Amino acid sequence: MPSEVESLEQGVAWVTWCLDDHSPKGMFEPASPIPWLAVGRQNRHLLPWEKERAAYAARPHCTVERAWARLALNTLAEKLNLVGEKTMAIFDFDGSVLRISCGETVIAMPADGLPWTQPFSIAAGLLRNLPKRLMTSAVEFSIWDSALQIGNRRYRGVIAGECEMSET
Repeated sequence: MPSEVESLEQGVAWVTWCLDDHSPKGMFEPASPIPWLAVGRQNRHLLPWEKERAAYAARPHCTVERAWARLALNTLAEKLNLVGEKTMAIFDFDGSVLRISCGETVIAMPADGLPWTQPFSIAAGLLRNLPKRLMTSAVEFSIWDSALQIGNRRYRGVIAGECEMSET
C-alpha cells in the first residue's frame, strides 16, 4: 500500500482491497458490520490497476476481418516502399471504416468497434516490418501507450492527430 493516496476514497479502497486480498475467502467478513468497508468496495475503481484496466479498455481499437486486413497491409507495405522514412501514415476509424492514409494512397476497410476520437499518425519508416501472417480470423488495430498495435505486432512512435507528411 502506498504511503500517499489521491483521495480519502482511494485510501479506503486500498485498505479494503488489502483486507479482502488477505482473507482466505477473498472477501473480508468482519464480526460486526463496518460501513466504510462497503464504501471501499464501491470505490475499487479508484485503485491504480483498475484505472489502468479501464483506460486500456477505453483505448482506440477496432477489429478487421483477416481477409480485409491482409489486403490492406499488403497494399500499405507496397506504398511504404515508395515513400520516404518520415512520410506519415495516418490511421483513423469512424466506427465502421478503418482508413489508412499514406502519401496519396488511402486504404479503407470495414471494421468493428467504437469510433476513435481522433486520427493517429506514425512515420512510414517505423512501419517497414508489417505482419505477413495473420493468425486470427479478426485482426485488432489499436493505439496504446504511444504505439500502434496490429495483431500481435507493436509499432512505437504514434502521434495523436494528423501530422504533416514529408517525403524526406
